[in-house]
Amino acid sequence: MQAKTSADLAAYDKNGRLALVVEIKSRQHTSADWAARMRGNLFAHGIVPKSEYFMLAMPDTLYLWHENGADNETAEPDFIINTKPLFQRYLDPAIVDASSISGKSLEILVGSWINDVIARGLPDDLPEPQRGLIVASGLINAIQGGYVTQEEFA
Repeated sequence: MQAKTSADLAAYDKNGRLALVVEIKSRQHTSADWAARMRGNLFAHGIVPKSEYFMLAMPDTLYLWHENGADNETAEPDFIINTKPLFQRYLDPAIVDASSISGKSLEILVGSWINDVIARGLPDDLPEPQRGLIVASGLINAIQGGYVTQEEFA
């Protein structure tokens, strides 16, 4: 019997094809090397499915891989993005940054951000370099018009 794979979040394109798999971890102050090892472990154990994009979302950093294939499961991320400008609009003004929220709340926060990107693209006031990195990744075009879910795959 084949084990089921799962993801914290999955985003589909406008045609219903899996475009992005997201794993969310509450760990902070991580590195690209750590993220590459984490991703490698997830794929080596068949925990997450393959997709065009793979994202490890931390409270302070998004690690994003494009063309997420089996060729090099331990490759470092293609894009490393500071989350503060992305997530601050979703947080209560009393909360300084996403580092002070729990795992489930972080999952809701990341899901809300992805939903907004799908529906409206990036906000006009998103600063560089975050805007440039996300645009360069092609992620917006891949998921715009689609939808995001919590997923378990057969």
